[in-house]
This record gives sequence, C-alpha cells and structure tokens, in this order.
Amino acid sequence: MTRSREVSKGATRNEFIYTATATQTTFSGNDDSSNSLSYTAGQIDVFLNGSRLAPADFTATNGTSVVLGSGAVANDIVQINAFGTFSVADVIVDRLEFDYTATAGQTTFTGSDNDSQTMAYTAGRIDVYLNGSRLNVTDDYVATNGTSVVLEAGAQAGDSLVVVSHGTVNLAANIVAGDLDLNGNELILDVDGDTSITADTDDQIDFRLGGADVAKLADSQLTLTSASASRPGILLESTNADANPSFIRFQKNGASPADNDEVGIIQFYADDDGGNVFIPADIVTTTPDVSDSSEDGKIAFRVSSAGTKAERLAVESNQVKVADGSVVLIGGQASDNIGGATCTTQIEGTAVGDSSLSLKCNANGTTAPTIRFGKSRGTSLGSDTVVQDGDELGVLVFSAADGTDTQSQAGVLLYGVAGSPGANDTPGKIRIGVTADGSNSATIRFQIDQNGDITATDTSIGSISDSRLKENISDYTYPIDTFKQFAPKTFTWKNPEMHKSGTQRGFLGQDIASTDSYWAKEEAITPKKGTADSEDNPDYDIISDNIAKISKLTEKDAMYISVIKQLIARIEALES
Repeated sequence: MTRSREVSKGATRNEFIYTATATQTTFSGNDDSSNSLSYTAGQIDVFLNGSRLAPADFTATNGTSVVLGSGAVANDIVQINAFGTFSVADVIVDRLEFDYTATAGQTTFTGSDNDSQTMAYTAGRIDVYLNGSRLNVTDDYVATNGTSVVLEAGAQAGDSLVVVSHGTVNLAANIVAGDLDLNGNELILDVDGDTSITADTDDQIDFRLGGADVAKLADSQLTLTSASASRPGILLESTNADANPSFIRFQKNGASPADNDEVGIIQFYADDDGGNVFIPADIVTTTPDVSDSSEDGKIAFRVSSAGTKAERLAVESNQVKVADGSVVLIGGQASDNIGGATCTTQIEGTAVGDSSLSLKCNANGTTAPTIRFGKSRGTSLGSDTVVQDGDELGVLVFSAADGTDTQSQAGVLLYGVAGSPGANDTPGKIRIGVTADGSNSATIRFQIDQNGDITATDTSIGSISDSRLKENISDYTYPIDTFKQFAPKTFTWKNPEMHKSGTQRGFLGQDIASTDSYWAKEEAITPKKGTADSEDNPDYDIISDNIAKISKLTEKDAMYISVIKQLIARIEALES
C-alpha cells in the first residue's frame, strides 16, 4: 500500500510495500496496492522485514526500481519509503547519522559516536533505529535536550543504535529536485504567526502582515491594500554610492510592434459618491512610430472632467501638446476675465517677476524672439481658410481692475487686414486705441495703413515745450537764402512694395543733407523686409554700404516749401 504522512514536520513520504518471491532482487512497478514505484535518488529508506537496510545493501539510482544486494526469501516484506514533494514550511535537511555500539544495559547515548561525531539534533526532528528497526518516540526512547537519546530499555552489548537528525534549511539552497506543495495551506513566516503567504484562492497568492491582508497577486497583477496605513505605497530605495537610481520598467515585447501601441499605463482609481469606481486620471505611454532608427515616443496625461476622461497634456517626440479646450493657469487658481475675455492661458502673480512672460534669443545674428499671431476663417484645428478685409489678425488688450473686476479696457493695439488678401498677398494695417475718461472700452485713435499712410482721429501731435525744462534760450531766425535752397521733387520708387507706388512728392536725402543737415539723418537698410526670417529686402545692396539718406521733411513740407518759395520769388520780383 501507499500512504502519505508528515515526517518530523518535514517532507512527506510515500510507502511502497512489496511481497517478495524466492531470490527476488529487483523491486519496481506496482506494489501490493497497485501503486507504481517512484522516488528521488538519495531520498528513500528501504526496509526488509522491518529492518532498515544500509545504503550499501541496495541500489536505487534510476527513480523507478530498487535492487537488493542479495536475493530475498519468498514472502519477505520489502518496504520502500520515498520522500517526495514538500507540504509544509519547515523543510528537513539531508539527514545526519550518528552511529553508536551499545554496551550491556546502556540506555543513554550522547557525545561522540563511532565516527567521532558529536550528537546534535533538533527535538522532534530525529529518527532512532536499534539494530535496523525504527523505534517509536516516547514508547521506546526520549530525545528532548538536543544532545542525547535515552532508551526506555537497556540495550544489549554490541547492539547498533543509529540516530538520524534532520535540520531546517533554506528552500532554494536545499530543495533542488523537489517541489514545495502547500496545497492551499498557509506559509507562516514569523514567530507569532501573523505574517504569512497563502494561496487558498485558486490562481491567487495572498500576503499577510500583522494579521491583515496587505497584498495579492492574481492574473499578472499585484494589488496592495491597507486599511490602517494613511498612505500605503511602494518604496524603491537604492543604497549604492553611485549615480544609478531605482527605477520601474514597463516593456512592450510583442512579436509585431505597431505604431501607437500602448507601452505602459499608470491608472488612478477612486470611488464616487454613488458607489461607483471611476478613473480620475491616468498616464499612458505609446509609440507613435516604431520604424527602425526613427522611433518616436509619447507620454500623455488623461484626466476626467465632468465625467469624461480625455487626453489633456502630452509630450510627443519633440512637441508638447495641450488639448483644445484645456486651460493653463500659472500662479492663479482660476481663469480670470481680462478685458472682456476668459482665456485658456493665464499668468497671475503678485509681483513683476511672477506676473510676466520673458523671451530671450541667444543667436549670433539679427534674429530676435518674436510673438506671432495667426488668423484664419476656418472652423477646425489646422485650417488655412483665407481671411477677409477688416478681419482682426492679432490684438493686445490692456485692462485695469476697476474695483469690481478686470474686464474694463484701457487700450488696445490691433493688427488687421486692409484690402483683399490672397495667396502670398496679405495687406495689413495697425490701429491703436485708447479708452476715454468715463468709458470702459477703447476707441481707435491712430492708424497706419498698408501703404504707410498715418491717420489719427480728432487729435494732434505735439511735443513737450515747457520753458522750465530748457536753457540757453534765444530768438531764432531761419536764413531765407538757405530756405530757398530746399528743392521739392516728384519721383517714383524703384521698389514701390517697400515704399509707395505711383508719383510721390518730397525731397532727396542728399539735397537735405547738403542744404541743412539738421533736417537729415542716415539709416541702415536691413537685408529683410520685416523680421529676420521674412523675404529679402529688394532695396538691400542697391547702395554700396546700405546706409540710406533720410529726410525729416515730408511730402506736406514739400508742398509748403514749394508754395513759400513761389511767394518769395514774387515778393523779390516786386521789390526789384
């Protein structure tokens, strides 16, 4: 028959019992109870008619048969104890044998044995054999102090007493060929029994600390649970002296990688007040492009708003993307209405530094930081539908808190379309508006049109002329002979797109400089029409040093001077 039972809180063993035939040496296959012999080499005991055989008296190496050194007698009983899988936490080590030869009437066996080994054992973890027969604990002997075995009845001179000691060991180091089979039982790890590992739920491992379930592993998912810790967490701590950090690694290792595969997700779960579980936010990493040598990555933050979870912020390749409709607040707790609009990006602070935006360009050239406004008539993201005459292209609004809110405008700087735009043809104008006393919205007062004309609404241009700010004051009379040398001209520009088209009125810069340099200046011609990345300036390089002569006298001055010179000529004619 075969039966399984715990042995010294260690390995379970299977007993195979065979009834021998005359001179039989090999025992294998089914035993008397039709159980097929199976064992791990080195993990068996063999008994013949109740007497334990020494390893030299049999051969057991292939795991399926035992061969006696001498043939058995018909009807001899051969018992084979095979130590198989482990069923409890306490695991027995390869046994130590202490062999003693008794004297007449000897009951206590201790100290050095026949091989000069000093007996040592753990109480409850030994087997004792007298002349090959296994003795029963308490009935036949007492072994409690770890260093001696005391027989209940004295031995005879020459009797052989063998004490087999079993010790506990590390599972990984000592259980090489066996399996640890707890069969749903709890593996207790500490002295008071409240820290353990169990698998009493199918396909799930539970971890317990201090008597409370703290973690479970199921379906490739580790769940940590704590009802007592205020902030349960996972700590990765590196005590190395080098610069290498602790890390968590997510790896997508599929056979067929594809664009936009999800590589890893960190999800946050919460309960709502209706008893439902929802995901307030998660962080997901994807692979927008998995092409060899041109791979792109993306990390996105998805957040729930009004019950809907959507991507709000993402870093993809070398771009940072904020989803349409999202609000970016720097400093402030809520988006404020400034000048009549609640915007999606706001910087709010209590000083110049934390309420300002600065741009700096470090480049060995004429380029500079820019703020660029764009406008289309399209209704979807990325549209380039052409704008129309009068459309606003960009507005700077200046608002002031009035004690109630910050919606009132004090002034605006507005750029718009002036004319009929088309492909690579976008005429523009700039308008400046200020708010009158008693009003809360700006009125346009000053405008520069697409041809350079400057107009103002019901206004005048003056300069500070307070005598208290001046010194060395004296009367001034302009020389009439010098005045008569000013020579108004009509002309057309070689590159009218940089100036004005058609016949113009004015002066020549060289004439002004030679007549009265007070009204002349010089200015460098830039290589570009506008910004450093705009089209080339066709005026550039027409003048060898690109330094142009400038007249402070305008076309109106040309009209006045022309008329005055005519009047002077008439007066002089009358005088002569």
